[in-house]
Amino acid sequence: MTYFFSGPPLLVHILIIAMVNAFFFPIIAHWSGSILYAFLISVGILCIYGLIAIWLLGRKRR
Repeated sequence: MTYFFSGPPLLVHILIIAMVNAFFFPIIAHWSGSILYAFLISVGILCIYGLIAIWLLGRKRR
């Protein structure tokens, strides 16, 4: 699993997704009408982002 760390540092991914999440969280909260639903939606989006990043990095390394 060490090949996952050869790209940008994890901190860069965390900062980018945190900025995107901070921008879209109020929009999602207004759209869904609930902070809990907005939180769950944003966590789901973060999980999808992580899975896509791992899938793309894993595919490149093979």
